Amino acid sequence: MKKIIIVVSALILIIIFINIAKRPESGQPQGPISMDELDILGDKVIGPAEQGPAAALSPGVNNVGQPQPQTSAEPSKPTNQEIQRALSGAGFYKGHIDGKIGPQTKKAIQDFQKANGLQVDGKVGARTWAVLGKYLSR
Repeated sequence: MKKIIIVVSALILIIIFINIAKRPESGQPQGPISMDELDILGDKVIGPAEQGPAAALSPGVNNVGQPQPQTSAEPSKPTNQEIQRALSGAGFYKGHIDGKIGPQTKKAIQDFQKANGLQVDGKVGARTWAVLGKYLSR
């Protein structure tokens, strides 16, 4: 009987800790996740898990709990507003900078890629951003 009480208590504690961990820090409900946020989540959650369970637990720590040496810094991904501002600075986007990649922004990305000899896919990857990012401050 004692074993059952201990197991049930442990399960209740686990459920409580999971629910606490899921709460947003601000205490406010979170809105829908954008596609960019999902892409970022995929890099952080799915990527390390493919390397094994230990890699998914603690980024920057190896499987025996020792810190891993830092490798080359990963270039940061631009926000949708940065993309729109850079496209505007380059003269390809005339719309409102609202941070939403709609048809007008997608067309501007494709036009920019075509004009700069890049692969025309309508996505701002590392190569496109390397050229487009120069227009961000204009």
